[in-house]
Amino acid sequence: MCINTKRFSIFGGQFPWICPVLLMLLTIVSGSCYRGTASGNPVAMKHGLINPVNDLYIFGKTFNDTVDFTALFSSYPIGFGNHQTACSVNIVFENCTFNEPVYGSTTNDDAQTVTLFQKNLAFINCDFKNEASFRGCTFEGNVLLVSNMFDERFIMEESSFRGHTAIQENNFYKDARFQNSIFHEPANFFKSVFHENAEFQGCRFNDHAQWNLVKILGYGDFTLTDFDRDFTFNYAECPGTVVFDHSFFRKRADIISTEFNNLSMRSCFFHELTWESPEVSGKINLEGSKFFIEPDNL
Repeated sequence: MCINTKRFSIFGGQFPWICPVLLMLLTIVSGSCYRGTASGNPVAMKHGLINPVNDLYIFGKTFNDTVDFTALFSSYPIGFGNHQTACSVNIVFENCTFNEPVYGSTTNDDAQTVTLFQKNLAFINCDFKNEASFRGCTFEGNVLLVSNMFDERFIMEESSFRGHTAIQENNFYKDARFQNSIFHEPANFFKSVFHENAEFQGCRFNDHAQWNLVKILGYGDFTLTDFDRDFTFNYAECPGTVVFDHSFFRKRADIISTEFNNLSMRSCFFHELTWESPEVSGKINLEGSKFFIEPDNL
């Protein structure tokens, strides 16, 4: 295998489910992997690089044309003029460069075509020079985005994540958009850097949600977000403004040793809030918020 598992060892202690997810991906890929040799032409991908039979592992390739997952498989209608295409193979890109857009969904004449990823999808140490959009996609397997650079907008809004989601150590240089998405299994954004806006308003996290050691350098919007299980936002750096207004924290919420400039948590519900050693240089607003268990040190 070309992927070095040692560099992911840090996740085994802090996020014990990450290693099994990665090892599962590696096992699948090493067992039945098709190593791509196309130059990045979408037609070549359709006829040789991706097919419904072989899992896909691509290492060190540069794509100079648009990569459009909706054009790689046959689509079928899902109502209101919209279509869906199903990707039934495991896909791993490592050390790749995408000079043109990457699309998991497209819109033409007000009709949208989205991709159903039935297995696992991973981008590891890749460089996205242009926009990447997976708006409205469904991910039935695990999603692994690790150590990538996104130079333009990254869009996964209105998506459904039904497996584990690990979005770790990425740099989002433009807006990262996840609005109105549903995460059914644990999700973490460990050590990712959002240089402009991190947009998560209207999301629902049915399982553990972790933002440990993240940096939100611009505006972080978590308005109207539901956290059904434990939420952690520890050792983060947020020199701009972060907003959690009208959000529900139905289990434990940990905010420990995090640096904020302006933090707004108006009209929130907290079951149990652990608030330890935060640094707030600007304003904090908890107006109208309710606590099932009153915090000791707030």
